[in-house]
Amino acid sequence: GSWIELDAGDTVVLASDGLSDNLTLDEIVTSVRAGSLDQAARRLVETASKRMSGESSSPFHKPDDLTFLLYRPSTRINSRN
Repeated sequence: GSWIELDAGDTVVLASDGLSDNLTLDEIVTSVRAGSLDQAARRLVETASKRMSGESSSPFHKPDDLTFLLYRPSTRINSRN
């Protein structure tokens, strides 16, 4: 793939389909943009878990494993160096 530069505050989400099968891309982005990574991770786990268990009326509902990694650099990173 292409090289990218990450600015301080950019966030990378690497996830299994357990996340994307239970949350829309917009929901993931909104959750990750607000607050700390710890808070974002908790929101993602809570929402996905409720949907997987059927506790939510959302059309996004598929029991699955849930694995994800969130990364946000505190300074600019140039991946070419």
